[in-house]
Amino acid sequence: MARLCLIWVFALLWTLVTAKSLPNLRILTLGDSITKGNGSGGNPNGYRSRLRGLLVQAGAQVDMIGTLKTGTMADNDHEGHSGKTIKTIATKWQKPIVAKPNLILIHAGTNNMDLNEDLDTAPTLYANMLDGMFNEYNDVVILVVPVIYSKKAHLNKNREAFNAKLQTIVKQRQDKGKHIHITAVDITDADLSDEKHPNIQGYNKFADAFFAGINRVNDKEWLVAPAKIDYDAYPDVGLGRRGQ
Repeated sequence: MARLCLIWVFALLWTLVTAKSLPNLRILTLGDSITKGNGSGGNPNGYRSRLRGLLVQAGAQVDMIGTLKTGTMADNDHEGHSGKTIKTIATKWQKPIVAKPNLILIHAGTNNMDLNEDLDTAPTLYANMLDGMFNEYNDVVILVVPVIYSKKAHLNKNREAFNAKLQTIVKQRQDKGKHIHITAVDITDADLSDEKHPNIQGYNKFADAFFAGINRVNDKEWLVAPAKIDYDAYPDVGLGRRGQ
């Protein structure tokens, strides 16, 4: 275990040292209670605080956007809607997209897999959501985390089938030249605060996986500086003055 931890630390340090310089980032984090940060303690920052810190440490100016605010972190805007399934989450990007984020981070589908809701249509709902984002703002880069492991057997069975389809959905859009990338998070029982929400250790894994994924798409030269916008025109989507 200690050896694995050392390998993980060295991999993260190598990413920090060797990564191409990041542009400024205007980031929309989208999903359910795992995006919000449930399970990460009394001040649910989830993965967002650590990820933001890693990006700032790497030299990026960061503005996290969204219509919700949760946690004690600075710049705590997000679109993590507790208890919601993909059908609802697939509508929640439509307001903050006007701020033209250059990066969208998505983890959605846990509640579908847990509640056995829309299992047949969830992949299509997800695919349509991605297409809607690209149709609205073609320059956006999207990072997708497949539905993470849980302690519930039925959820895991459902997520395995869904995640296989998600891989195909992402590959199809990559083949069309869309800037979308899958970054997996290896969650185990030790990383969970309950049956399906990460604990601090699990959220740290989330942050590190997203950070590595962001550097990977940046190395591909997908990321560009955020578009110039009129900040005063969009007062309710969490815009700050950092990732500009």
